[in-house]
Amino acid sequence: MLDFWYSERCTRQTKLIVSIITCAIIYYCSSFEKLSPIFTLFSLMIGVSIHVLRKISIKLATTSSSLSRFKLLFFVFPIFAFLCLVFFLPNTHKLFTAIQALGFVALGLFVLSIYESRQKRFE
Repeated sequence: MLDFWYSERCTRQTKLIVSIITCAIIYYCSSFEKLSPIFTLFSLMIGVSIHVLRKISIKLATTSSSLSRFKLLFFVFPIFAFLCLVFFLPNTHKLFTAIQALGFVALGLFVLSIYESRQKRFE
């Protein structure tokens, strides 16, 4: 999934549509119970860390062969962080708050990756 998101095949329009759908899902789930700002911030930080780990893994792949040792860390850390976040969510409407948290993780990744690949206005 991340390979497609960072590839040239994924156009700006596709990224915009996916981002809008993600926001709509978050909005729908928030009608049942709102995710607290602390959990929202942690979710966004997990999304940002996924982007940063992706960039580090790409950089390591081009410079050395130490990627195989870190590949497990790059894959397991975001999943483990999200599962820990879901574990600490309040028990009432946990499914809806978990969906919101996953949406904010995705938005953190989307915003950073879209911002990084934007066209410069001035050179």
